[in-house]
This record gives sequence, C-alpha cells and structure tokens, in this order.
Amino acid sequence: MTLKIAMTGLRAASADLAATSNNIANASTVGFKRSSVNFGDVYSAGSSGNRLGMGVKIIDVAQQFAQGNVTATDNQMDLSIIGDGFFRMNVHGGTTYTRAGSFGINNDGFVVNGSGHILTGYPANAGGLLQSELGDLQIDATDSPPLATKTIELNMNVDSAAELPVVPVFDVDDPQSYNHASSTAIFDSLGSSHLSTMYFQKLQPNVWAVHTFVDGQQVSPVDGDVLEFTTEGTLLSVNNDPSLKLSTSVFTPANGTSEMQIDIKLDQTTQYEGQTGVNQLSQDGFPAGRLSGIEIDDDGYIYGRYTNEQLSVHGQIALTKFRNPQGLAPADETSWTKTFASGEAVSGKPGSGSLGLIESGSLEDSNVDITEELVKIIGTQRNYQANAQVISVSDQMTQTVMNIRR
Repeated sequence: MTLKIAMTGLRAASADLAATSNNIANASTVGFKRSSVNFGDVYSAGSSGNRLGMGVKIIDVAQQFAQGNVTATDNQMDLSIIGDGFFRMNVHGGTTYTRAGSFGINNDGFVVNGSGHILTGYPANAGGLLQSELGDLQIDATDSPPLATKTIELNMNVDSAAELPVVPVFDVDDPQSYNHASSTAIFDSLGSSHLSTMYFQKLQPNVWAVHTFVDGQQVSPVDGDVLEFTTEGTLLSVNNDPSLKLSTSVFTPANGTSEMQIDIKLDQTTQYEGQTGVNQLSQDGFPAGRLSGIEIDDDGYIYGRYTNEQLSVHGQIALTKFRNPQGLAPADETSWTKTFASGEAVSGKPGSGSLGLIESGSLEDSNVDITEELVKIIGTQRNYQANAQVISVSDQMTQTVMNIRR
C-alpha cells in the first residue's frame, strides 16, 4: 500500500511540475493565463474513523484569469482588454474566446489574428449603422464618397476705419475697387475642387458689399450682398435679413456635376477698428478619399480613416463574458471554448454591464510571474524527492522481510 501511496505522490508532483513548466514556457505568450493544479487526498471506502489514506489525486487544473500587464505597441490593430471579457473568434464556423488581441486585416478585409481566425462583433452596413446581430468584422475598402459644399462659415473682422475704395464701382479685375478678398476651396458633387472668393467693398460707414465668385463666375447679385453693422461693430443684417447669412445663386461649377447653392454664415463677422483679417474660414464639403488607416476606440468602434480626413464606422468589436470562466476548456493558440461548467456566453459592447474596455495599440502580457514559478519548482522537486524516498524505504522494508524468510 505504501508503494501505491507514494506513486500517487510522484504522479501529483509530476503534474504540478508539468503545469509550472507550461506556465514558464508561456511567460511571453500574449494573453496567456497561468494554471495551478489543485489536489485532494484519497481514502478507501468505509466508515471507520481511523482509516489510513490512499494517497493524493488531482481535483482540477485551475486557470487564473487575473489581468496581465498591458504593453504599448506601435500597431493600432493590437488590442488589449482592460477588465473582464474575451474576444469572440470565428474559427471555421466554430467559436473560441481569447484575450490575445494581436490582429490584422487579411486580403478579404476581415479582421483576423495570426492564425486566420476572424474577430466577431457588430458589423456596420454601407451607411455606417451597426447591425444588431453578431457577425464577422470586415473592413470595407471602398472609397469614401465626396460631399458637395453646402455651407461656408466665415469669422472675420473688417476695419471700421477703412477708406472707401478708390474706384467706386466694383470690378473683380481691379483691386482698387474693393478693400479685401478672401478665398477658400469648395467641392462639387464629384469631389472636384473649385475656388470660391469673397470680395469685400466698403460702401459707406457701417455698410459693406460682398461679391462672391466661384472660379471667376459671379454667384452673388451684380451689386453684391449688403452687410450692415451696428455702431458697436456687430453685424446687424445681411440684405436686410437678421439671419446674418447669405445664399449664392444656383450655379453649375463644371460640366457633369450637380447644381450648387451655398449658404454663407456671417454671424461671427465684426466691424472694429483694426486690420481687416479672417479668423476662421471653413466649409463642409470634401473630395473622395481612399482608406488610409484604421482607428479603434475604447468602446470597440472600428473607424476607417480616409485621405479626405473623414472617418466612417466599419463595425464594433464585441466582448464575451462567462459566469464561471475557470470552467472554460483551454484550446490551442491561447484560446478557450465554452463548456457546461463555464455557463452560457454573454456577449455585448465593450463597457456595457461588467464588460471591460478596449485599449488600442497595446497587448495584454501573460500573467505568469517567473519568480513565483521558479520558487514553486523548488517545492515540487522536494515533494517528488520525498515520495521517491518513501518508495526506496518501502522497497528496503520489503527486502528485509524477504531476507527473514530465507
């Protein structure tokens, strides 16, 4: 019996060493979670209170899902989970879960890990709206469509002390017929750029005219739009309209494009004594753009960044949690699968409920503490040697008995 008991001790020490060895081997594996072996004593059947033990057995191998350190990387597709949850992966139609967030984009545009497993979440449709059902996340490489300019916003000051132009009748080709000119690029329905220029002409104290041209074509009244200021220097009206904006005439900037009419907001325009100058001039149009990069925020939204400085939503990453994550079954490549013991998988958006957040440009390191594992090896080695010594003593005792018989 002693020999059998000692053998269970050897097997236990071997299992403990195997778990420790696996932890050490994966000390640099992204998203790896260390394991520890739990043991229990063994007794023979019966009700006697003075029964001798039968040794030791493995009860379970417990996975420790404590958060690992997070290391920053230079890749925006590297993701770490801060808090609870797992990435949900499509593996050839099956589902696995992982904390290893080293992702990229394959030749079909799917977000995948190094093994080609596809990250799942809430895909976006062509309009950027998220679907309610979980699915594979895919980056659409289609160009960002252009947007024709509809509004120009102008924030500027015109000098109240400015003299009237030398030439009293406005002539776009004669700089002496106006006081100031300001230009900005606008875009048509095909994304082509055009030059819009506004010429400011002082008519009398507190009254100015604005003449608007696009590529040399006048798109304002012949005499311009009239701006009237208060004696305190604020804009009172535009063409006697207190809305403080003007609209160009309808024009076609180029053959094959849609007609355009632009609203120009002037509510921030002032007339104070001082140099005439533009503080801000912006417009809401943009050209077509090509996908130039990917950005992922804390809530798991995946944005495409385009050369026209636009962003569009391509989907949102889902995270999954389990009531008992230690019941998950370990699989290859730092992943786990659902079991009855783990409970049902509950998926949702990062930050919702008790799910963690996502940090882009970083990876979660293994939670293995090398020092702790090396110390553990020493104890395991002593246990193994002690059980081996028991076997040796048991053998010697058996040999002694056999010698007596002789």
